Amino acid sequence: MGRRASPGPAILTGPEQILGACWLSSFCCAAPRPVQQALLAVGRHAPGRSVRWGSLRRFRPFSSPYGYDRGTPVDRYYIERFLAEHAERIRGDMLEVKDADYSRRFGNEVRCHVVDLGPESTEADLHAGLNIPGSLPAEVFDCVILTQVLQFLAPEQVLRNVWASIAPGGTLLITVPTLGRLDPHLVATDFWQWTPRGLAELLGRVGMPARGTEYGNVLACVAALWGLSVQDLSAEELYVNNPCFPLVACAHADKPA
Repeated sequence: MGRRASPGPAILTGPEQILGACWLSSFCCAAPRPVQQALLAVGRHAPGRSVRWGSLRRFRPFSSPYGYDRGTPVDRYYIERFLAEHAERIRGDMLEVKDADYSRRFGNEVRCHVVDLGPESTEADLHAGLNIPGSLPAEVFDCVILTQVLQFLAPEQVLRNVWASIAPGGTLLITVPTLGRLDPHLVATDFWQWTPRGLAELLGRVGMPARGTEYGNVLACVAALWGLSVQDLSAEELYVNNPCFPLVACAHADKPA
């Protein structure tokens, strides 16, 4: 009679894998240091835990300009998803910074206005510094779209100025980075990044009745840091949302009528 084959190692997935990793971690803490190192090495190569770096073992991103030279930057997927979810608020007199692309794409029967600091913008009909109180007309705009701008400015001053420019019943739609590379062209003024709760706290501090959300997952975050694009990921990979790994924090604030 032939020798009975021993069963292969069990592969743990889901909660069982997490419990196994927790058990290994707690056991390691109590073990002598040589045993700890040996157990950690086993854990690093366990099914589902080993790393194959391939072309990711590098010091430079695949794209320096955020992935624009590969397709659509990953953070823009989430920004546009947020705007699409609030498209009904994008109406009437709109204000954006530098261009009115999102107002035209997501709005309905909009009248576009663009603010920029310098005169070189061909679309700007307002030349003003958002940091300067009163630089925008008061209670004029039905919606202001402020995407990935706040990190370069004095946040509270900008928000108070923008809020004063929104008409009663109007809306602010804002997005900020939660992580990412420094802007290569604006390193000296790239000051801030926010967690979703940090953004909510900031908006509350200036008196905005805001509701926030976050978008992203660990794969999207890593892809964005590597300079990869939306086209490098699948729709399913992008759609997954993990609040522990946000790439973009977003909020909308409706001004009382």
